[in-house]
Amino acid sequence: MPVKMTLHQYSANEIKVYTNKCTSVKEESYLKYLKSKSSELTDLLELFIEGGNPREEILKCKIDEIQYRFKPKITEAARLLKNTQKRFEYNLKRSTN
Repeated sequence: MPVKMTLHQYSANEIKVYTNKCTSVKEESYLKYLKSKSSELTDLLELFIEGGNPREEILKCKIDEIQYRFKPKITEAARLLKNTQKRFEYNLKRSTN
């Protein structure tokens, strides 16, 4: 990704700090989206279960299926966010020295 330099000359680490922060914000919002979507779907199904639905066992299986589908995505998104934050901190330390 080429960066246009206008008034200031930025070091490579300063550019990396900027890109890592942008990536971190994107990854954090994606992680929040996944968690909220998973929570919304499971809460909705639990609401139907509490209402005395005769298909309670089927709904519980659906909750397990939702958790099965979302858990790896949430875990991966959290791992990527953690790594990006570590890269951000590392490049920030290097750019201030």
